[in-house]
Amino acid sequence: MDFTYDEEQQALREAVRGLVGKSYADFENRRRTVADEPGYDEKLWTRLAEMGVLGLPFDEKYGGMGAGPVEVGIVAQELGRVVAPEPFLTSVVLAGGVVALAGTEEQKASILEGVASGETVLAFAHAEPGARWTPTASAVSATAAGDDWTLSGVKEPVPHGARADLLVVSAVLPSGETGLFLVEADAPGLTRTGYATFDGGRAARIALDGTPATPLGSGHATAHIARALDAARIAACAEAVGAMEVALTATSEYLKSRKQFGVPLSTFQALTFRAADMYVSLELARSVTLWATMVLASGSDADVAEAAARAGLQVSRAGRHIGQEAIQLHGGIAMTAEYSVGSYTAHLTALDHLLGDGHHHLATLSATVGDHDEVEPLR
Repeated sequence: MDFTYDEEQQALREAVRGLVGKSYADFENRRRTVADEPGYDEKLWTRLAEMGVLGLPFDEKYGGMGAGPVEVGIVAQELGRVVAPEPFLTSVVLAGGVVALAGTEEQKASILEGVASGETVLAFAHAEPGARWTPTASAVSATAAGDDWTLSGVKEPVPHGARADLLVVSAVLPSGETGLFLVEADAPGLTRTGYATFDGGRAARIALDGTPATPLGSGHATAHIARALDAARIAACAEAVGAMEVALTATSEYLKSRKQFGVPLSTFQALTFRAADMYVSLELARSVTLWATMVLASGSDADVAEAAARAGLQVSRAGRHIGQEAIQLHGGIAMTAEYSVGSYTAHLTALDHLLGDGHHHLATLSATVGDHDEVEPLR
């Protein structure tokens, strides 16, 4: 496969890197941003919208740019390089992806245009207490009264759920299937309790008590949810690759500059070998993520699900390896909250658990082993 970016993709990468890099060139600026509500820079969010970044995945007739998964991955990777707290992954790729797959033409036109312009922050309220990364809902039930619907139950954690202007909520339909609904931020019976996550992000507990809701699309939505989750997983892998890349660079530079017994740490062969192993993990993660991105661009749902699981497993292992090694090779300084390496590792951990960790992906892949034919051993 050819993993080389074309000229337009290179230009997109440089433009996004220049914008977010300028905003978070000083890591203290990122620290100050996540310390205040809503947990990200709304001015930067607006500038990303003006650049067309927030509309990348959406069709042009819905106010988007009509770009593909490769371009989305480029943006995600650049945001990962500076651990930018902006909700591109959760609001645009995941929640926006659900609307693009399941919504009616009228809903897609009205909602996605607002997302692309930066005026509407979407949140996908799907995760449930006690449930682990499934495409179905069980904790929130939908009740019909004529043409009207109400929702009751709890969703948690919902990334940026307290800030969102519009919630996309999955719920159990009277038929037992999973449906999707739109809930306004000021809907009666809706309670949103926001809090900071350990990596500086934002999440919320969403409680619904007879809350009015509008169906998103029609019918059973499990397949749409699964596809959107897989697309978001692959984008999350790209974001993790960006974070791992910077963590490795910071570690290599530290080994060259920090001296022990009068010589740089990089002169100790054991430490150099460990840094080399980090590089191998990064390149494996980068390659499988690019491959999964290309599968997403042209593959079937089954192919995309397998590719997302394979990429998720590799990136999970690489993120844990690189993050832990970066902290240990930096020594005590990496254990402080003020040093960036700890924040990169925390974000890698958060990404790992957002849409399915390595154990989940390994179990998913293991369940398909019986679908493959045995290979005759070489004689």
